[in-house]
Amino acid sequence: MSEMNVSTLSPKQTVDWLLGIFKLPDNKRMTAGIWGRAGEGKSDTVFQVAKLGGFEKVADIRVAVYDPSDLKGIPTVDDEKKFVKWLRDGQLLPTDPNAKWVLFLDEITSGSPLVMAMCYQLCLDGKLADYVLPSKCRIVWASNRKSDRGVVNQMPAPLRNRSVHINFENTVADWTDWALTKGKVRGDIIGYIRYKHDSLHHFENEMTAFPTPRTWTMLSTLLDTAPNKQIEMAYINGCVGKGHGSEFNGFQRICNNLPDLDAIIANPSTSNVDLKPDVMYALVGSLARKADDQNFDNIVTYAMRLNKEFQTLLCMDAIKLKPELKKTKAWTKVAVNIQDVVF
Repeated sequence: MSEMNVSTLSPKQTVDWLLGIFKLPDNKRMTAGIWGRAGEGKSDTVFQVAKLGGFEKVADIRVAVYDPSDLKGIPTVDDEKKFVKWLRDGQLLPTDPNAKWVLFLDEITSGSPLVMAMCYQLCLDGKLADYVLPSKCRIVWASNRKSDRGVVNQMPAPLRNRSVHINFENTVADWTDWALTKGKVRGDIIGYIRYKHDSLHHFENEMTAFPTPRTWTMLSTLLDTAPNKQIEMAYINGCVGKGHGSEFNGFQRICNNLPDLDAIIANPSTSNVDLKPDVMYALVGSLARKADDQNFDNIVTYAMRLNKEFQTLLCMDAIKLKPELKKTKAWTKVAVNIQDVVF
């Protein structure tokens, strides 16, 4: 497609958007279409919504690897009734009339034009030849855009017109919130992305490795294995490429040489707050991870000496990691300062 003349939504907004479509009455169901860059989290969002919506299963159909016969089935002769019937894979399309599945047609535009044409009736009417999709099932597809330079074919106009579309875009705020609370991504990676926003997703067509939300999450898992320095650098470069990798490695060194966190907590009124931005991004993330009901009052005292951005990051991260801190007097005190974020 030459132009994304549709709304751009963040992952959080996409959850609400997709839940709304899934909750339509069975006789008015519609197909949802999600466009976005590789590695942004489109698939994870679909699985998240399916869980929230109480669906039994997500049939993850990677359209690029299927032939028309995989979906439509193989024709066989019914000798008794004297006509042709179609044998289908029960793992792809549900056969129980009471099934509540999400059919996820992932990478739909990487499929052949013939396979995409087969989706016309499925996306509009929930049918494939003699097959009828159970009424409680829902359909959603995802695709990269042509500008993302993946393996993408032009989506036929009739198929586009059978779907409700959005452009999916992961923001730094959305991704770091997910990374902190659900993704369990390392603090040094979260701090670095907050410091270098453009490193969250930086597509470089000629480069083998480049940073995306997906590859930063992969890197976090690899670094948690505590590799030696040589292997660690190979992991970093292998996930996000040498350019971004060397910058992240420099940020790691900052994280490893932060001021004494225990000393800051013990002396919150006198500890240095006049630090470089890269140090502050690393510091507030580390302090948030140390917060508990015993030291949160001191951490808030230190936080309230910081500028609004770092004060907010430190206190909100602590609350997201340990929601029980909302019951403390310290939270009540600082919440007034950052009420534009909290309320």
